[in-house]
Amino acid sequence: MRKTTVVLLLAVLLGLAGCSPAANHTQQTEAPKNKQTEVTLHYANADNTGFVTEKKNITYTEKDNIYKMALQELLKGPSAEDAYLRVPKDAEIKDVKFSNGTVNVDISGFTGFKNDSEETIARASVVNTLTSLEGVNKVAITVDGKDYADKSGNTVGAMKHMDKSDIKTYKIYFSDEQALNLVPEKRTIADEAKPAQGIVQELIKGPEYSSLIKTIPDGTKLISLEIKDSVAYVNLSKEFKENNGGGSTGETMALYSVIDSLTQLPEIEKVQFLIEGNKTDTLAGHYDISQPMGKDTSMIKED
Repeated sequence: MRKTTVVLLLAVLLGLAGCSPAANHTQQTEAPKNKQTEVTLHYANADNTGFVTEKKNITYTEKDNIYKMALQELLKGPSAEDAYLRVPKDAEIKDVKFSNGTVNVDISGFTGFKNDSEETIARASVVNTLTSLEGVNKVAITVDGKDYADKSGNTVGAMKHMDKSDIKTYKIYFSDEQALNLVPEKRTIADEAKPAQGIVQELIKGPEYSSLIKTIPDGTKLISLEIKDSVAYVNLSKEFKENNGGGSTGETMALYSVIDSLTQLPEIEKVQFLIEGNKTDTLAGHYDISQPMGKDTSMIKED
């Protein structure tokens, strides 16, 4: 009888041990289960006028920040040869938070863009990558904790997904190497309310992604630009005339790169050149620029 009693007692004790809180706690602290989602990474095409996308599967758990992981994948760069990461190489994702359909992203090093086109497409790459995730409707960017402003100083608020059609681009005409034709580079203008001024500023900067030649003399500044009765009054500093290299070819390229670039805007049919606010007879002796000049598309060679 004693043996049987001991055996029964041990069985009861073992049973109680199996039901103890410690045993239950062990069962409840299982490792989080892995999940998987697909994100569409958005990169720039060669001239920053559209996107090249890549699909990426990300494995994560409920404890992971899937939004930050998606951006980290973006910053690794594209695998396709025709895709480009325009987000600066030194950029670092500091903090990412999701709330009510909006992802708030704090990035350091989100500066130093070559032009408005590069800045716009970099911003769109971040926004479109995140809005490809389920439940994300908008993305707000801050830089080192401060409101993000574009190159014109305008604060950029929360942004929705950007399609190719949302990236407004303009053709900026530069000279080819032989100075025979005007060839366009496409640029985005930051201040959409003043595209004409932006176009001239881009001409002054010169070409960036090709072997084209700058047409505006060094030192030239845009003083003002007004549009009246379909004529753009382009007021340039004295360097536009004084630093012109001379010769009919140089004068032709300088004048018509401005004229043909501006007359792509529907509100401009002709261009009146002004030097320091005054009309002048000629730039280098080969054209009369005292009156408004119309476009000449015979020199344009589309790439």
